[in-house]
Amino acid sequence: MQAFEDLRNLNFSFVGRDNRLLVNIDELDTRINKRTVYVTVSDIPDMNGNFMASPATAAVFVDLNPLRWSKKVHKATMHYDKEADYTFDVNIVNSSGASHTYTVSNLPKWLSVDVPTDVIDAKSEQTLTFTIGKDTNVGAYDDIIYLTDENGLSEPLALNITVEGEIPEWTVPDSMKQYSMSIVARVEIENDIVTDTRDRVAVFDANGRCMGVANVSYDKESSESLVYLSVYDKRTVATPLFFRMWHYETGKMMALTSSELVDFKAEGFVGTTKQPLVLQAGDLYIQHLHLLPGWNWVSLNVLNAAYRDVQRLLSQYHWQEGDMMTDENHNISLLYQYGQWLSNKGETSFGDMRISVGDSYRVMVNNPVSIDLSGTVIKTKGDRTIRVKQGWNSIGYTPLVNLPVATALADYLDEVEDGDIVKSKTEFAMLSEGANGSREWKGNLKYMKPGEGYMLYRQRAGEASFVYPYFEPNATFFEEVGRRASAYSNTMSLTAVAEGIEVQEGDRLVAYAGGETVGESVVSGLTADIPQPLFFLSIAGDRKAPLSFAIERDGDIIATTGDVMTYEVNAVSGSYAVPTSIRFARVEQSAQQGWYTMQGIKLDRKPTQSGVYIHNGRKQMIK
Repeated sequence: MQAFEDLRNLNFSFVGRDNRLLVNIDELDTRINKRTVYVTVSDIPDMNGNFMASPATAAVFVDLNPLRWSKKVHKATMHYDKEADYTFDVNIVNSSGASHTYTVSNLPKWLSVDVPTDVIDAKSEQTLTFTIGKDTNVGAYDDIIYLTDENGLSEPLALNITVEGEIPEWTVPDSMKQYSMSIVARVEIENDIVTDTRDRVAVFDANGRCMGVANVSYDKESSESLVYLSVYDKRTVATPLFFRMWHYETGKMMALTSSELVDFKAEGFVGTTKQPLVLQAGDLYIQHLHLLPGWNWVSLNVLNAAYRDVQRLLSQYHWQEGDMMTDENHNISLLYQYGQWLSNKGETSFGDMRISVGDSYRVMVNNPVSIDLSGTVIKTKGDRTIRVKQGWNSIGYTPLVNLPVATALADYLDEVEDGDIVKSKTEFAMLSEGANGSREWKGNLKYMKPGEGYMLYRQRAGEASFVYPYFEPNATFFEEVGRRASAYSNTMSLTAVAEGIEVQEGDRLVAYAGGETVGESVVSGLTADIPQPLFFLSIAGDRKAPLSFAIERDGDIIATTGDVMTYEVNAVSGSYAVPTSIRFARVEQSAQQGWYTMQGIKLDRKPTQSGVYIHNGRKQMIK
């Protein structure tokens, strides 16, 4: 055991015959380096010279750490945001009279810190900024991270983080509240009674109209948990009722089966507080797809018998003239026209079309469309198996949770080759083989998400298959689909390095085609694996077009190019090992005022021709 030199700051003064002081180390935590010390003293006189009749023992807690967190526990609740990360600050304190090198360790996968290691001056305080990724799944996270100095002394910080899901917009319009009925129900999940008052239950008809909604009501004194539902309609017709629950813990919607069939009955009631209607949750979930104007890449992750009749399935939702749906794997295109869906294969082939959870689909809508699909969780290996061929494949995504690309495609690793690509509509990752034989997916696509459609490029000849992993719906791994939309259904992938300008953290590469922004990406920070700043950019488009680029910093365009390459559908330019070089011309700050072309040519007046220009240092589109 090391010498207990750090007790030198504890001063003991004694007057007596032997002045004996016995110090015993009773407990030792080598991880935290805190000690409970028992101090035993004997033969100590009092003020009148009377010596102690017997030895006395006192417990002293000694903390050797010179570095400390400003708090012992950090608690936070963040709302699930598909577009933005969540950040919080915690200070570290150096209470000693010397500088120390610190390291923040034991970070979970869902958390990162801006300065993981650095030197903190004596008697000083430093602020660390932590980031929770936007792809973190809904759930509760309890972890401990450590602040460790160069001597191995560590100080813990307990994290209690809750990620709340997006509450569904279940409302009953006032126009429906003419007649009503009452339902008293109890909700169960696998025979466990639901008691979380943040869980919500809603009632629908067969067409998806919301007819009533209420939160779970829990009485702590009686341990009674019930849902009091008022169900409305503007008609007195006996309408079959269906039930759903939004589960706060997972942020998912679950379909509920009732202990008896219930029809709407004006001024009627079902269930009592003594004998409530039992609503049971199981493996039946609701997948919600929110389609935004433009092209959406989607996939399905629940099994539903309605997939066998595509025409009937699509007829349940509200479409506009000109909406489209494509199945790239089978070369099928559907067009909504004259109030019905038409197929490029003809009526007979349309009738034979099947929706598959193994495929992804591209859907173009003119107005937002909300789609709710009920179905069972995809558990069996056969349903989780994806088959691919050489070239591009449109693949679905079956897990109910967000997963890192490497985790989602772990079963495919033996089939993949250096340069293979997996991409979503806005991001991509490329397989890179290291000199030591390591294989890693690199790019700006970090996680694969439920509801999102993907394309996988396979170089190797022949067919192959892989199986997605299965995680329980309440797994806190990493969720959900982003809501970005595009006017184009296809993309090309670009891995690039900027020349002629020194790139900084936060800089953004923006791609333009014909005066339109068709892609943008933030630079990837320097790490041991990335020795130079790289941009991983998905560029949207459906036909060949010249591309120009700009570098944005804090909203200002600081560098531009002319037309330097041509867009091609599904093309791949550059790789992690050999990125495409793009040479930029810096836009001088002194020349920011006025109008400029993207090539840096100053204009006498505001342009009239459509396109993207620089006005007072910021991009502006002229239509």
